[in-house]
Amino acid sequence: QEFTITVNYVNDLPLFTSLPITKVYEDVYYSYNITVADADHPDNIIISMIDGPEWLTFTDNNDKTAYLSGTPTQVNVRSDPYPIKISARDPSGGSVDQLFNITVINVNNKAVGTLTIDGTPNVGETLTANTSRITDVDSSDLTYTYQWQLSDDSFVWKNIHNETNSTHVIPHDQSRDGSYVRLLSTSM
Repeated sequence: QEFTITVNYVNDLPLFTSLPITKVYEDVYYSYNITVADADHPDNIIISMIDGPEWLTFTDNNDKTAYLSGTPTQVNVRSDPYPIKISARDPSGGSVDQLFNITVINVNNKAVGTLTIDGTPNVGETLTANTSRITDVDSSDLTYTYQWQLSDDSFVWKNIHNETNSTHVIPHDQSRDGSYVRLLSTSM
């Protein structure tokens, strides 16, 4: 018995050979080098990003590799991760998707601005910390610690005992005459 066997062509789908990076810190550069293999088509694989956030940039290198990159900022921090969908399509119409999520991790930013002192440094007058020009992108409800200090030469400073409030009253006894007063404050 003689017969002929015909092997019919079946298009093998492209295969992602790279693993995505799924976490990035705020203000840190994210990059993912994407690689794809295809047994049937050594060339001409089209890689595209179907879904992803606006802070990411996608580039198909036209050589079965692509590049996903970007730098998320404070506004990109959120509780749910960003869904990503990347597609690889061969010339025969076969396609496969790589689905993953990227979580942007918050970085505690320092408060910025200027601490000013309201009031006149005269005997009996009250000096008051003014924090209205200080902001923090991580929190709208800042709390502060205070420590008033005294110096005779504006180089060597000593803490004024029990002066840890936002206000300081210059004593009437003239003990601070000719001295320098400053306030150290930390936001939390």
